[in-house]
Amino acid sequence: MMKREEVFRMLDDIARGIALTFGENCETLIQDYGQSNHPILAIYNGHVSGRAVGSEVEIASGASRFVPGVEFTGHLINCLAIREDKKIKSTSFNFRGDDYFFCLGINFDFTILSQAQAVLESMNTVSEAINVMVDQNMLGQIFDNAIRQIGVAPESMNRSERLELIHMLQNQNAFSFQKSVPYVADRLGVSRFTIYSYIRELSGES
Repeated sequence: MMKREEVFRMLDDIARGIALTFGENCETLIQDYGQSNHPILAIYNGHVSGRAVGSEVEIASGASRFVPGVEFTGHLINCLAIREDKKIKSTSFNFRGDDYFFCLGINFDFTILSQAQAVLESMNTVSEAINVMVDQNMLGQIFDNAIRQIGVAPESMNRSERLELIHMLQNQNAFSFQKSVPYVADRLGVSRFTIYSYIRELSGES
């Protein structure tokens, strides 16, 4: 069975390796849970939580918000803490032996990732608006071209001419554009229901 110093060296290597692998936003540490104050014996990227070797402060201490741990096994606990506007996901692994009780902690500051997600969501919203604008522009060109071919102004069209227009728009896949039915209905001065009715009629549906 491994002795206390051997286990500590192994955990220290693991902690250092994880910190190196995941970078400066990933804090790793070893705490002595054999003592009531749980002092930190080793820590890497301590700036994540503002702690250092010898600190007795827990990741939950001073957190403006703390989501209690979810215990997956008897040795692993996962939780979330928000400290000084940092969003930190924390996972702890407990190691017990005859003469030791260590906790290997991994605390990942995902604040930047959270902010990036918000930016991407905002960009996606803008992209959707741009896509609608582009579709409307292309649809307008197709619509205007069809009107010129028929030679009758939209407000003066009878039912037969409107059906002809819808048929021409269908042939050019105009209704594949976003918000195409509302656009065509508005240009023809009819309801959306009427446009859908024309489309069904042309497709042979009752």
